[in-house]
Amino acid sequence: MINHFELFGLQQVYYYFIGRPRPSPEFTDRFLYKIVRHPLQLGILIGIWFTATMTMTHLMLSATMTLYIFIGLHLEERDLVATLGQGYENYRKRVRMILPIPKRTNAAK
Repeated sequence: MINHFELFGLQQVYYYFIGRPRPSPEFTDRFLYKIVRHPLQLGILIGIWFTATMTMTHLMLSATMTLYIFIGLHLEERDLVATLGQGYENYRKRVRMILPIPKRTNAAK
């Protein structure tokens, strides 16, 4: 989940001024994060690809934006594994990155 105060740098400044270290990040998977790891990016992809008229310009925008999103997701997931450790690794094994299709478990194979 997004903490907007941290996203805009306000939380870091607040902890600096009160002289306390920032609390270590916690991993949670709530709401849409239980079915897809990156629901915001999925929404963006749906918005740019599902259009009534796909012009050449819109196609180029959609393709470029999709490439940009997947490069960003690769880098973000690398950072999340480094920050959150085994908890995030287990989450990656359990939940798909973009497509909300349930993963097959060992018992189902």
